[in-house]
Amino acid sequence: MDFYSRRKELGQLSAIQRARNAQLVALYGRRRIGKTALLTHWLDRQKGSRAMWTAQRSTSKWLLESASRSLAHLAGTEGGGI
Repeated sequence: MDFYSRRKELGQLSAIQRARNAQLVALYGRRRIGKTALLTHWLDRQKGSRAMWTAQRSTSKWLLESASRSLAHLAGTEGGGI
């Protein structure tokens, strides 16, 4: 898939990745403008550990538990907490 006029956003994601400390990126915006496609495109070209978690309409408790499970899976600490 081609990404037109997305060099700036791809460059910003790459700059965040190059940072020496851990980073969390929240990508938000109007619906149906390609946020997920942009992030997936960028992640597919990266090496190393990475995670992508997508929020859904739900309670704050469920969202926090879901995000925590995803991070625990990435860290290899499932079931033991982070």
